[in-house]
Amino acid sequence: KGDGKAKKLEAKWQTGNWGACSTRCGEGTRVRSVTCTTGVAEDCSAHHKPEEMQACEAHDGCQWRTGEWGECSGHCGPGKRKREVTCDGPTCHDEKPKEEEDCMSKPESCLACKVTIWGGKNFGGWEHTFGVGEYSSAELEYRGVKCDDISSLEVFGDFCEMKAYEYGDFNHAHGGWEVTFKHGKYDAAAIESAGAKNNDISSFKVYRTGQPDFQAGSAKDFADSARNAASNITSGVPDVPDARNLPGMNGTMPGANGTNPFGTPKIGNLPSPFGRSGAGAVSAVVATAMVLGMFA
Repeated sequence: KGDGKAKKLEAKWQTGNWGACSTRCGEGTRVRSVTCTTGVAEDCSAHHKPEEMQACEAHDGCQWRTGEWGECSGHCGPGKRKREVTCDGPTCHDEKPKEEEDCMSKPESCLACKVTIWGGKNFGGWEHTFGVGEYSSAELEYRGVKCDDISSLEVFGDFCEMKAYEYGDFNHAHGGWEVTFKHGKYDAAAIESAGAKNNDISSFKVYRTGQPDFQAGSAKDFADSARNAASNITSGVPDVPDARNLPGMNGTMPGANGTNPFGTPKIGNLPSPFGRSGAGAVSAVVATAMVLGMFA
């Protein structure tokens, strides 16, 4: 039989389950409930209270972070490029993205070959651009170049050179100086120091020294690069004075009465004071067309 007194509940700490970590990636905290069985915390004061919070670490939300790709190590051809790949926490469980990959270096300068000449002041004043070809003093004069007033020039093309001559006939009748300029810009001082005395360039030749190595790329990629470069090359080349020597042209353009649909005169009837066919621009266009034809 009972003695009429209620049995006193034993006072002790009881703990709940730990909650989730406060972060999904890295270091955080987690908490749990800690209460006294009597409902009065003071009743359990004689006992050590278990911790309600503790440090934790989570990895399931960690992700890889990738930086921008660097420049291709190749020069007008195949190479490698790299980027930084880091985990934003202690551990990333997903597959790590690649830090290095193959690439193809195909800047415009790989396929271009043109020369721009300025007069009057450095990279200013009058300006004329020339594609691949040979330009005598007579032709330069016809195009508006003042040979004794050349102030600066630019050779644009990684596989392009310009050979300048002291005399207007490419030094055929005279033993004057000749200077070769490679890809880059040359102000008046640089032209003089290269050996072009008094910056008086009377004739010059623009020519290719090789071709880029795009073999590792697809035919379509190569054709696209060639097409873009051709557009940039020919856009800066002056009109050709005479194209009568082009195969199949016969000095006419399609259209009635020897004119093209826009009413301009026959190419064969245009004046040609030099007895040549403007090989500069024509060579650039024909060479590019041949390249593109390989991938048509």
